[in-house]
Amino acid sequence: MLQWDFDAIISLCGRALQARADEADLEQSPLGLDALDELSIQPLLREAIAASGYGVLAEQRYPTFRSRHRLSEGDRCDIVLTARPGLVIGDRRTSETLFADLVAAPEDALWIEVKVIHQHHVSDGAGRANPGYTGRFLRDVTADVRRLAGDSAIAAAGLILVLFTASREIADHDVQAWRERAISRGLPVHAPFQRRFDIADRIGNAVCSMYLFPIGR
Repeated sequence: MLQWDFDAIISLCGRALQARADEADLEQSPLGLDALDELSIQPLLREAIAASGYGVLAEQRYPTFRSRHRLSEGDRCDIVLTARPGLVIGDRRTSETLFADLVAAPEDALWIEVKVIHQHHVSDGAGRANPGYTGRFLRDVTADVRRLAGDSAIAAAGLILVLFTASREIADHDVQAWRERAISRGLPVHAPFQRRFDIADRIGNAVCSMYLFPIGR
């Protein structure tokens, strides 16, 4: 099984987001990196990882749901990495076909969920404290971990958390509190690989902290 370099992956993602933040500063944009939502940040991460030579697939159905005939059925994973570009996710039966070299089994891929959380966000055209901040940790991030850890066909998994906060101390405290809570509930959330950089405070956030948590079984 391929050994994934989690530190290199989060480093690629960190450089990509810092470059976008720097662009906003150079353009003197009224809104910065932290005005982007999750769906806007995910493509930046995928492009950064793909530039390193990995195969990068978006919105792949979890192995548990791949037997369903309708492609619209089943939960999907934000980013799935393969050893090289051009591979698709398939099952073991495909390994005996003409196209075996183009197929990666689910257990040979790295399945990554992405969550972006803002302590302050843009609401009604202005920066405000985000009332859903805590709920995103307790509900949405935890749900992603459960999906990754609960699929028996996934051998390697990770959670990328992009966190915009007013200070580094807030980020560290809240991430540690969430991880301790998750572990106490039996979720296999390993210590994260991290990258962090300061951003111009436009709406109340001054720091972008990025974490890649390996998720166990």
